[in-house]
Amino acid sequence: MGPLGEEAGWRGFALKKMLIYLSPLKAAVLLGIIWSFWHLPLFFINGTTQNALTSFGIIPAIFGYALYTVMISVLITLTYIMSNGSVFGSILLHTVGNLSLGVVPLIFSKIGAVILLLTLFITVTAIIYKYNKIMFRSILQESPLQ
Repeated sequence: MGPLGEEAGWRGFALKKMLIYLSPLKAAVLLGIIWSFWHLPLFFINGTTQNALTSFGIIPAIFGYALYTVMISVLITLTYIMSNGSVFGSILLHTVGNLSLGVVPLIFSKIGAVILLLTLFITVTAIIYKYNKIMFRSILQESPLQ
């Protein structure tokens, strides 16, 4: 149920407000950082994915998860904008991200986590490049959701 409640706040409220003042890329990165802090308590709760990552060490786990969250935030932000502000699309992408960690548990080995982060980095970089006119849109231009 996480994505259902979270995305109403992250994309439906916060991102919508942030896009008034920031480019989509800046808003996505800032929201991704805030979103990472939101998940910080889960690193200390047994049975959570975040807690399982602490087997790599608490600092690498938090840092790696923060990178993952920021990159996913960029993807969800682009989906949100391209779907004309659909929170439903954000919920679906967030849900698929969460489920994929269980279906393909690469993240639970050091090599797997590195492969996941590198693959995600390459993918996000390519998507930012392809959609640079959207992601780097100036706040002086028309708001992306107007």
